[in-house]
Amino acid sequence: MRTPRLLMTACLAVVAARTGGAQIIRQPTRIAEPSSWVGFSVGFWQPQAILDGTSGSEWQFGDALQYRVALEKSIQNQSSVGLTATFARIGMTYASLGNLSGVCAGSCDADANVTQLLATFHAGGSVIGFHQVIDLAAGATGYYNFRERTTGQRLEPKNVDLDFAMSIGYGFGYTFSPTTQFELVQDFGLGMHQREGLTGQDRTIGYQYTTRLGVRFGLGMQR
Repeated sequence: MRTPRLLMTACLAVVAARTGGAQIIRQPTRIAEPSSWVGFSVGFWQPQAILDGTSGSEWQFGDALQYRVALEKSIQNQSSVGLTATFARIGMTYASLGNLSGVCAGSCDADANVTQLLATFHAGGSVIGFHQVIDLAAGATGYYNFRERTTGQRLEPKNVDLDFAMSIGYGFGYTFSPTTQFELVQDFGLGMHQREGLTGQDRTIGYQYTTRLGVRFGLGMQR
């Protein structure tokens, strides 16, 4: 009768060894994370047209490359908060709403600078490998330096026109090291333009879509 007992003892020993090994593997290992991040990206930006009553014009934007830089402070659970600035030089059809005169009395091709300053929340990361990314942002968009494309003549508004802006982004990233991440993110945003000079039926909210590819570098390490 020793053989069954010996087999049972051996099986129990194997099960105990496997259980102990699994417990060892599943024990969490604390890995230091960067205390802050700096990020750079380039995006394909697609904004909707804007009706501007103060200049009596409609800004029928085309597509543009948008350059983005971010500085973030790590908080916890692979997330961070910070500030983000963007810049784009965008082409458009600058069209009259009925009270323009001069070089763009009807419509003309033009270019303008568009800059954003946003407070951001970033979530997503991993030690090594793929991960999901969620970005939330809110702040201001500034439109300025409107120029007729052929002559370079200055167009209204001649001062910076500020709009409220917010966006939500979702995408995927890949972590090559604890301090280097690449990301591909799709942002959906909106801007709210002033109603001055417009009718009650005119639209003041415009949507924006951005597909961006970027890299994040960690600075310093948390203890």
